[in-house]
Amino acid sequence: FGIHNPRQRKVLLIWKRMDEPLCGAADEAAGFGRDPLYNRLMDGACQSLNDRWFTLTYVNTGLTNLVGYTREELAEKFHNRYLELVYPPDRELLWDKVQKQMRHGKTFEGEYRLMCKDGRIKWVLDRCVLATGEDGREYFYSIFVDITASKSAQEELRLSLERHQIILDQTNDIIFEWNIATDSLIFSNNWEEKYGYTPITQRASVLLPTASHIHPDDARTMEELIAAVRAGIPYKEVQFRMAKADGRYIWCRIRATTQFDQNHKPFKAVGIIADIDNEKRATQRLVDRAERDNLTNLYNKEAARKRIQWRMRQDGTETAAMFIIDLDNFKSVNDRFGHMFGDAVLTEMASSIAHLFRDGDIVARIGGDEFLAYMSALPSPRIAKTRAEKIIQTISSMMRENLKDTPLTCSVGVAYYPTSGEDYITLFQRCDHALYLAKAAGKNRYEIYGEQTQ
Repeated sequence: FGIHNPRQRKVLLIWKRMDEPLCGAADEAAGFGRDPLYNRLMDGACQSLNDRWFTLTYVNTGLTNLVGYTREELAEKFHNRYLELVYPPDRELLWDKVQKQMRHGKTFEGEYRLMCKDGRIKWVLDRCVLATGEDGREYFYSIFVDITASKSAQEELRLSLERHQIILDQTNDIIFEWNIATDSLIFSNNWEEKYGYTPITQRASVLLPTASHIHPDDARTMEELIAAVRAGIPYKEVQFRMAKADGRYIWCRIRATTQFDQNHKPFKAVGIIADIDNEKRATQRLVDRAERDNLTNLYNKEAARKRIQWRMRQDGTETAAMFIIDLDNFKSVNDRFGHMFGDAVLTEMASSIAHLFRDGDIVARIGGDEFLAYMSALPSPRIAKTRAEKIIQTISSMMRENLKDTPLTCSVGVAYYPTSGEDYITLFQRCDHALYLAKAAGKNRYEIYGEQTQ
């Protein structure tokens, strides 16, 4: 948890094995297993195919306990079709929501109801990431939290302030009430115990986004929440980072329910501020696992593409440079020393390349012995040329003692944004063309698209 430097971040398994998978075959390769820590962070976990029924290939004990069915009953009664466990009115909604979110990324978050063996209907918060398994099929890796109690609590808060105190006594979450007319806030007494300082209580809508301990990047989120309540939206949920007294930011979730007066105008918001820091970081590890190359821990090709496209939108017309780096004679290294040694070469190469770029630059492995890098906000194109020269020098000096008879060299293609391409695909194609020319010109060199590529 909490590792922010991409060079230090490791691809970690989210669960350790605790009992047998649903279908009787171990799935350690997919990173699925269990650990008591994660049992405290979630009520269930499962792996399912990305098909029409979200066919289950693994469930943990937490999920079977949640719904009350054994693994055998899930197979016999539901044919391992997770969608058949979902409360019928929610099935089509869940399917549509998953498809919609998958169009914008590889993660899903949603709330819906499950049918339990004892006849009860339970609400769950489902967070999952879509990743490709070693068998080439796509799987959803999901964690669940039982939110039935919080759903009930929200309704109770709307009906009675007396029950507000009952909930307060039974939870570590922060309870709040915002009076819209006076713009004043009341928090439960456990605020100072949790955060270590006195909260803002007056001029709340003005001071919360700008003068509170909310992370600056999340100020807009808080403004949107305030605007939604004032507009009369009955329920709103947002996630943001809140600083504690020691300056450390933790992830929190606000669930706010709007109360209306006799004229159906919003006059109060009552809700809960929950600490979701551990859950958020656990989910981030799932996302990170899907975005990282297993061997080198660099970004994979898809993750790099998304980040570069986002960077292009942010940079506007600022000069940037893309690099494609390819080993010239890696096949001979593999043939002579074996694939294990070849993997060691690639790992060392990845580390060496990453250290040549800034923390904010994007470095990825996009093929067997092919790497991609993207440098934004370049004050001068000469910087990219110097960096390409340094890459070639660094790779040439790698493992000289071990590779005396098979010297290691690389070729580099470089293309500038936006002059050589204003979108990712165009820039990548032209950068790849520059690499081709570097290879054709004798290897162990770099070429700049547009300088010798006409």
